[in-house]
Amino acid sequence: MKKVLHLAGFLVCLAVIVGISSGRLHARLTGTDPGTDVWCDGINGAEVCIDSSGNFIPTTTNDATLGTSSLYWAGIYSYDMTIADDLAVSGDTTLGDSTSDTVTLGASTLIINGAATGLNIGTTSTDSPFILSMSGATTGNKKLCIGCTGASTNADSALLVLGDGLRIGTGSTPQETLGEDDLFIEGSLEVDGSILPPMPAQQSVASGGTITADACGGIKRITAAGAYTTDTTNTITAPTSALAGCAMDIVYLGTDTLTLDANTLFKTNYGANIALTQYDTIRVSNDGSTWYQIGTIGLNQ
Repeated sequence: MKKVLHLAGFLVCLAVIVGISSGRLHARLTGTDPGTDVWCDGINGAEVCIDSSGNFIPTTTNDATLGTSSLYWAGIYSYDMTIADDLAVSGDTTLGDSTSDTVTLGASTLIINGAATGLNIGTTSTDSPFILSMSGATTGNKKLCIGCTGASTNADSALLVLGDGLRIGTGSTPQETLGEDDLFIEGSLEVDGSILPPMPAQQSVASGGTITADACGGIKRITAAGAYTTDTTNTITAPTSALAGCAMDIVYLGTDTLTLDANTLFKTNYGANIALTQYDTIRVSNDGSTWYQIGTIGLNQ
């Protein structure tokens, strides 16, 4: 038995001597504290190790490379990954495997390679040389949504802007605070198509009531349940800077005469009250401080 043990010991020593002489080290380093054992293997001075927790580690931090430029690992499966410096990824990249996943970019700048045609975001690809190209695969899918908070905003549009509206250009100040349904353009606007003005629901004007200025640029339909006269201070919504430039074509559809009171805030031809009968029309405009009658009454039959 002793001979067998002596032979085994001799073989172990021989293996260690051969390993050291060939420059290759395979060793178990036993620490002074429980659980600090480390197994190492590799060329002397360039070993890789496995510690007592099963971590695959180098012997020197930031010194060894996993793979080479000519020898790649086929794949890496990792639950979490922390990269302390640069990351270069070649080929297609998928971030996240569920629609509930979140991708967070801590950097403040995203740079697109100058040789590329742009950045494509969407479910389809494009060869167009756009800086930013977005596409959707289904009806109701927003290509670009600014200010959206969830699926409650389901408009089918290429661009959807909520919250503070959309502003193009800088330099001047909008006359009103932009809302989610407002658009402010600093310069000229050219439209190849139709612009449809607003036409709100018909308003019934009460005795002493005020005509609501909610049809700027369009047709304002009103009626009355009796022979009434409007408010003698605000015939139409009180003029403000937010309404500057507002012009409406008022169409009266009631069967009783409705009298529009001429006053300080509503200037009429010759300063006289305006009596509207069924189907009469009148255009009014606002300069931010006063409403004005534009032209004569359309006496339609």
